[in-house]
Amino acid sequence: AIVIDNAVEYWGYDPYLSDLSALMVEEFLNTLPGKTANRYKRELGTLFRFAANRGIDIPNLAKKIERYKEIPFKRYVPPAEDIETVKAFAQGVEKDIITIAYNTLARAGEIRNLAWDDVNLDKKEITLWTGKRDEGDRQDDTLEMTDTLTEFLHEKAKNKTHHTWVLSKDGKQLEKWWVNEIMTKIHGRAERAGVEFKYFSLHCIRHHV
Repeated sequence: AIVIDNAVEYWGYDPYLSDLSALMVEEFLNTLPGKTANRYKRELGTLFRFAANRGIDIPNLAKKIERYKEIPFKRYVPPAEDIETVKAFAQGVEKDIITIAYNTLARAGEIRNLAWDDVNLDKKEITLWTGKRDEGDRQDDTLEMTDTLTEFLHEKAKNKTHHTWVLSKDGKQLEKWWVNEIMTKIHGRAERAGVEFKYFSLHCIRHHV
């Protein structure tokens, strides 16, 4: 929706798909930074394929536009001592999220959607479901669990707070906004206690591990 809104704002009107041209699409993409332009190009390509699959006679106008050059982005990798600080100041379900993230490299959405059906304690395996693939479909990755994760999930299984989701809050599945805010809360808690470190997102734990 954001891609379409931004394109419509650039064009100055909301055109019919049949009125679009590759030049219009390219001119819009040319206004964006390289990484964003490539992402928008992929998403517009998905839109055109979706329309064509439903009988709308329109080619993929983004397909022949060359890939944009991207400025390399150096990902921040938090040091081990900052990871330990985060673990120390995490509370309740926050600590559980950090434990799973550290032992699986799972993304926030994968942790939020982790179900007991995805956990095989006998085989020491855990399955993560992601939509972060070029095709956009949900795909699964089955991983061997670390000893720490196995012990953690055994304890969780003994005292389930939800019959479907591994992690829950107030008897419900974790909400996206709540998971996205835990690192801000943990960082603020540490600062108030006089412990300073550079803020990093939950995703940065993947980079560290």
